[in-house]
Amino acid sequence: MSKTAALASRNQEPLALSVEDVIKAGGTPSDERPTGVIVTIDGTAGTGKSTVAKLLANRLNFDFLDTGAMYRACALLSIAHGIQINQSGPPPHPLLAVVQRAALHFDWSLPTPEICVFGNPVEGLIRTKPVTARVREVALIPELRDHLVRLQQLIGKQRPWLVTEGRDQGTAVFPDAPVKFFLDADLTLRAERRKRQVKDLADTPIAEIKNELDLRDRSDRSELGGLREPHDAVRLANNSDDPLVIVEQMATLVRERMAARNLPGRP
Repeated sequence: MSKTAALASRNQEPLALSVEDVIKAGGTPSDERPTGVIVTIDGTAGTGKSTVAKLLANRLNFDFLDTGAMYRACALLSIAHGIQINQSGPPPHPLLAVVQRAALHFDWSLPTPEICVFGNPVEGLIRTKPVTARVREVALIPELRDHLVRLQQLIGKQRPWLVTEGRDQGTAVFPDAPVKFFLDADLTLRAERRKRQVKDLADTPIAEIKNELDLRDRSDRSELGGLREPHDAVRLANNSDDPLVIVEQMATLVRERMAARNLPGRP
C-alpha cells in the first residue's frame, strides 16, 4: 500500500478535539498572548519565503512555521480521499472533516519541523506536482482557511518566539505581530525557484511555471485568496541568488525593532 493510499484508509480515525478545546487544554489563557516575538513573512508564491524564514528563525533562535505545508497537507488529503474541491453544496466543505480527523501538527523535535497527518510525517509527499496543482483551490475554501488560521494562532500561543511565513500571517493570523515583512521577486526568478522546490517540475518549461504562478497570484489576491500586504510591513525584493543577503537585512531590522520596543529575546 502506498503512503497516499494509507492516508485514505484512515477514514475511521476519531475526530480530533476542536482547536478551541485544544487551546483551553494547552495551559495558555484563551485571550492572552505569552511574552514573545512573532515575525511574519508574507508574499507571493516562489519568492523564497520558506528558505528565508528558516534561515531567519535559525539566526534569531526562533521556531519556524511553514504554513504552506499545512495547505499542501490538506491538498494531499483531498487527493488521498478522492474529494473534489470545486463541488456544490452547503458548507462546511467535506474536506474540513477529513482535515480535522487528520489532526494536522508539526514534529517540533526536528531541526526543520515537518507536517504530520494522522500521526505520520508527509513532507516527502506534499512537494509533488499533483499537490502543487491543487493547493490554490484548497486555499480558497473559507471554512478550511478559518480552521488553519486558528491552528496557526494556537501554534503562536504555544511557541511565541516564532518566524512564520505565508500569505496572511501579518493580516489575518498575527495582525499584532511587532515585525512584519512582505517579500516579492522577479517572476522568472520565482519560476526557477519553484522548479527547484517541486521535484515533479524538473522537466516543466519555465514559461509554463510562470503562467501557473501568474494564475496563483490572481487567485491569492482575490477576495477569498487571503494574500494581503500588511500596511505596516517592510517590503523587500528577494532577487538575490544568495538568501543570506536578505536574511541579514531582516535579522538586523528585527533586533532593532525588539530593542526599540524593549521586547525580550528567547530565554
